[in-house]
Amino acid sequence: VSKNHDGAVIDSRFVIIRSKNKKDSENLFNIYPNPTKDAFSIQGEYLSFKLYDSLGKLTLSSTKKEKINISFLNNGIYSLKIQTKDFVITKKLIITE
Repeated sequence: VSKNHDGAVIDSRFVIIRSKNKKDSENLFNIYPNPTKDAFSIQGEYLSFKLYDSLGKLTLSSTKKEKINISFLNNGIYSLKIQTKDFVITKKLIITE
């Protein structure tokens, strides 16, 4: 087992890449517009997403890749969990009037 100059752990069986900066994975996705009032889009490669309200209740789950309608949701701050092939990342989505 050894490390290369980028911080990756090298093993004859597999490679684990450790990001020194959490922002690296967060920047893979752009949520826009944010804040929003009736719809948003996720820019980036993902399999699915789940949207949770401030109490942790699942309000929306989808694999949709186009503009996502949220006009039926109340104003507030929501947690958007984006599932990729390799990981899940959480972003904040603000819904306003």
